[in-house]
Formats: sequence, C-alpha cells, structure tokens
Amino acid sequence: MATTAKSRLSSLVAHFIPISASPSPDAPSTSRPSWQNYTHTLSPTYFLPRAAAIEPSAPAIYHVTANKRILRRSYGEAADRARGFAYFLLKHGYKRVGILAPNTPAFLEAMFGIGAAGAVSVAINYRLKTGDIAYIFEHAEADLIIVDAEYAHLLEEYKEKNPSVPVVVDTDTDAVEGS
Repeated sequence: MATTAKSRLSSLVAHFIPISASPSPDAPSTSRPSWQNYTHTLSPTYFLPRAAAIEPSAPAIYHVTANKRILRRSYGEAADRARGFAYFLLKHGYKRVGILAPNTPAFLEAMFGIGAAGAVSVAINYRLKTGDIAYIFEHAEADLIIVDAEYAHLLEEYKEKNPSVPVVVDTDTDAVEGS
C-alpha cells in the first residue's frame, strides 16, 4: 500500500506530539495489549512498533544469510515477528532468555521481542569459552536459549547440566517459517 506525502507527514507530526493518554506503568496488563506493556518513548521497544506504524513498508533489515541469500524485511514485517516472539514468551512464561548469536535478523527480532514481553535478555558473546558461556547462562537462570546454528556446539557443556532448558536453534537462512 503506497503512502502519500500528507499521510507520512501526519504520522511524523503524531510522533512528536506527546502521548497524553498513555496508561501508567502500574496499570494492570489487562487494560492494554501486551506489546504496549513495556513501551515508553525512551525504550528501544518503542522504536520498532513506531517505525512500523509510520513507514511499515520501509526496509528495516538487509542481511546475507548463511546460505548466501539476501534476506530483506520491512519494519512492518520485523515488528510482526518481534511481536509474535513476545507473545510466545508470554504464553510460555519465559522470563530470562539467553541469546548466543551474531548480529542476525533473529538476534535483532529476539531483542525487541524479549523487551516487549518484559523479559530479560542475556546476550552472550559467542567468542567466550564454553565454560564461561555455561556459567553465565546458569548464573542468569536462563529459562530459554536462542542460539545460531553455527554456535550450537558451544552450548554442550551447558545442556549437560541443564537439560530441561529449551534451546531454539536459528539456522540463519532465507526460510520464512521456523527461522
């Protein structure tokens, strides 16, 4: 859907006008959708839905995948994926999500989804030793871990001690489903 200059300008003006009717952070979560529970103008979780509202078809992600394909996502698509991940976290009650991945679309979307769900992200540098990775995830009490397929082997020590913690493996391909 093409946007006109006037509609884009209206959206931008609305962006700069303070939101006077925003609910307080202490308001019960049943009063608004879960995506809005943890949004504030200074929070990174505010940026993605706002960008998707202003310019949903604008390019947000350009990534060369592990299978050498170019993956493009608009702000609208990225926001939908992050929102879907936030709902997944809320539905399953995950509060601390570990991430072991380079800068991929899955990492970016997970960071926005984790924040939107009110969970804590435990992003770890994949260059650490396996023992250090295991120690950090254990100390953080991660209840879900997202790992890039290339670095899944770094979780072996952690998984031996914590077999009940689910691990989501991102294959970083151009696939739409399951990536």
